[in-house]
Amino acid sequence: VRVPVILLLSLLPIRYVFGFFLSDHYYGIAAAFSARGLTDGALDFYQKAIRANPFVPGYRQYRAYILRQTMDLNKTFSPIKGDKKEASTDYERALKDLKYVEKHAPNHAMLHQALGEFYYSYAVYFSQLSQTAELDFERNDYRQKAVENMELAKKSFRHSLLLDPVNEATYVYLTSIALME
Repeated sequence: VRVPVILLLSLLPIRYVFGFFLSDHYYGIAAAFSARGLTDGALDFYQKAIRANPFVPGYRQYRAYILRQTMDLNKTFSPIKGDKKEASTDYERALKDLKYVEKHAPNHAMLHQALGEFYYSYAVYFSQLSQTAELDFERNDYRQKAVENMELAKKSFRHSLLLDPVNEATYVYLTSIALME
């Protein structure tokens, strides 16, 4: 009687630990999709990896990279992109993922580099939108968002330099920002 009970009780921990291995498998598939530019497939497998092992914040950081590339500013509900209850934009989703990683790894230099790249990308995007907007209030709103995101990018890049002063990409971004200003 003890042997079947012990076997049945061991199934739950085995299933739990198996999720760690499964999450690495899902991450590998997501990275392959991402390398081929297939963002929907990558987002789906990053979501599966996060569900299988929620203790690896890096999965969320990689998902934020993909969301930074898609730049969908329309509020939509997408479980593949990480929505659970309400609709969001890709900007909100990526920022939520990056803030989660920052909470769990506040001194990770590449995280602050990623935050800087995120804000920089959206600053450039909002700047482009401000140039093509037809109405004055839209132009001003996009211009304001561009300035805010550029300031946040500078702050993140500077923090990244404090943690990793030899990261040459950070210097390239800060130089680009200085030239734009």
